[in-house]
Amino acid sequence: MKNVFVWLLAGVGVAGGVSGCTTDATDPFPSADSYCTARAEAECSQDNASACGATVEACKTKRKSACNTAASAATSSGRSYASGQVQGCVDKTKEIYAKKTITPTDLKAQAEVCERVFAGTAAKGAACTTDYSCTSSLVCDTRVKVCGEKVVKKLGDGCANPGESCDTGSFCGGGEVKLCVARKNKGEACNDQTSPCLESLRCGGGTCVDRLNAGDTCTSDNDCSSTAPLCDAAAKKCVAGLQFAIGTATCKEFGAN
Repeated sequence: MKNVFVWLLAGVGVAGGVSGCTTDATDPFPSADSYCTARAEAECSQDNASACGATVEACKTKRKSACNTAASAATSSGRSYASGQVQGCVDKTKEIYAKKTITPTDLKAQAEVCERVFAGTAAKGAACTTDYSCTSSLVCDTRVKVCGEKVVKKLGDGCANPGESCDTGSFCGGGEVKLCVARKNKGEACNDQTSPCLESLRCGGGTCVDRLNAGDTCTSDNDCSSTAPLCDAAAKKCVAGLQFAIGTATCKEFGAN
C-alpha cells in the first residue's frame, strides 16, 4: 500500500550521507542514519518478513532505504534531527508491527510519535506545509497554511483563527464569518470541501451515503467504514487494515519481490 507508506514516512529519515548532530557521545542514536536503522529493525520482525516471503535482512534494507529517501523532505524544509525522540518512535513501531492487522489509526499514532524525530522550526503565524513543520505542539492550519495553537471549537463557535478546528459532527464553514456548523446527514447534498458529511458517512455523487464495507471497491480510506477502514491501494478494496501476505502491495514495501 504505497500511498499509506508515502504518507507515513514523509519527513522521518535522512538521505544517505546526511546525518544529525549530537553533543552526547553516549547517545544510542547519534545520527539520523542510526535512527533509520533502528526503525527498520522495529518494522521487520521475523513473522512479518516470513509472511511476505522475504528475509529479515531484505526487509530491513527496503525499510531503511524508504526511511532515508523520505527524509529529503524533512531536511530540505529545515527540520532538525532530535535524537531524544527516537526511542519513543522505535517503541511505538514495535508495538504496532507486532499486531496481525495494522489499521489507519495505528499508522496515525505511529506518525504522531515518529514525525517528532525531526523537529519543525516554524513559529506561530509562520508559513507551514504540515503539522510537523511547526515548532512544539503547534499545528499547520490547512486553510491558510500557517502555524497556530490547536484549539477545538464547539458547534456555533467562531473558528477563523489559525489552528482552530471544529468538534466531531461539525466543520468550519459559513461566509465571511467562520463558524462551526453541523456536518451533513445521510441523504443531504454534500461537498467534501465546503459541506462535508458526518464522519460516519461519505460524500458520493454529491449526496451523503453510507461508507463502504469490506470487499467493496474504493478509491481512498475516506470511502471505507470503521469495520474495514483501509482502501487497499493495489486491489482498490476496503480491508480491515494493513496485513502481511505474499503478493500484497504491502509486502513489496517490506522486501518481497
